[in-house]
Amino acid sequence: MMRLILSGAFDAFPKLRIILGHYGEGFPFMMNRVDRPFLQGHVRTDPKVAPKLRMMPSDYLRNNMVVSTSGNYSPDAFLCTRNALGTKQMVVGTDYPFEDMTACMEFLAAQRLSEEERRQLNFETAAGLGVGTV
Repeated sequence: MMRLILSGAFDAFPKLRIILGHYGEGFPFMMNRVDRPFLQGHVRTDPKVAPKLRMMPSDYLRNNMVVSTSGNYSPDAFLCTRNALGTKQMVVGTDYPFEDMTACMEFLAAQRLSEEERRQLNFETAAGLGVGTV
């Protein structure tokens, strides 16, 4: 995902959205970390190698990354991802057949979500990607 960001792919294709499993493979936990080298002036891009980005890396993660729950039943991981991205950037993923679908759905049902957040997580985000129907 970072290679896509640094390549300028999302500046060239701003509507492109990439789905990453397992709560974004750790990105929601590192949102400020991916920006720090840019904010501290440590990144000096060579335009022959990679274009200068129009936004901070975390902005591309928030705008172009959708994450699935994918068999992770940690309340802390769920809360961190929800706080970092919001449920509008999350979809249900069960990791079936490697994880139990019932356990996944019971875990998600136990999370404190508004009805709007629950709809986004369970249906609307996926429908916006062209998956399923609302």
